[in-house]
Amino acid sequence: MSGYSACGNCGSYSSLESAVNYSSSSGPSYSMSSSYSDSSNLSYLVEAAAISAPTKNIAAYDFDIKKDNYGGISLNNYNAKKSITNSYSHITDDFLNPNRPKSIFVGDAAEIKEFIEEAFTATTGREFPKDVIVHIIDEKQMKKAHSMFGNNWNSEIQGFAINRKDRGLMSEIFIKKGELDRIMLTIGHEIGHVLTKKLNDMREEEAKAFAFSLAWMKAIKQNNIANLATSISLSRPAMNGIHDIALDFVLNLRSRGKEALDIYKELIGGRLKIAG
Repeated sequence: MSGYSACGNCGSYSSLESAVNYSSSSGPSYSMSSSYSDSSNLSYLVEAAAISAPTKNIAAYDFDIKKDNYGGISLNNYNAKKSITNSYSHITDDFLNPNRPKSIFVGDAAEIKEFIEEAFTATTGREFPKDVIVHIIDEKQMKKAHSMFGNNWNSEIQGFAINRKDRGLMSEIFIKKGELDRIMLTIGHEIGHVLTKKLNDMREEEAKAFAFSLAWMKAIKQNNIANLATSISLSRPAMNGIHDIALDFVLNLRSRGKEALDIYKELIGGRLKIAG
């Protein structure tokens, strides 16, 4: 796998290539050779939490050992940046066909590495980035990892992501073990969060992730990736009180003929704003 090359001056963000700026050379060194983690090893989760470059004796931190300082920056200050984003069950379930075939159970990211890479390339035309790590873990591990960043756990959380794009560091996606179709859709939503720097407006940040995930679902369905074409429904979900401003914003633009990936590009380029 390879990441995107640095775009330098991205200008007006006229394309995905210029909108997304990856730099795999500036980040810290990792012992993991793949962007897909072994679910049995979570000890390195925060090794890049708050450092912009490797410093002496910076190593993997154990969950069971309290560390008050990460590379010279306090964990509290890092948490204050609110870099975590969550995906809840309704985000994926609304776009899954209720009469779909039963999907296989997935317990480790390495099992579906090829599907993730294929879906990413089909969506963006690019290879999966090197600065994103995908974890698929059980709920107990999810809760433990989630608590590291000072956020309240909710059993409805299907996935969450830590976006370190603004520091040029590895971003991480955590997905709850489960059925392949739900996992693939959740991954798409979280990739939408970490592919670029976090937007200042939280509604636009969520809209960014929704837009990317819709493009991701379309690519999976059109290319029958992982044999999930019949499992995904791209129809607008019924309004049931769960959808928020961000999703409604994206769906309304889609209903007027705007492509989901174009919505994503315009949001990260600052050309689309949610009023109010």
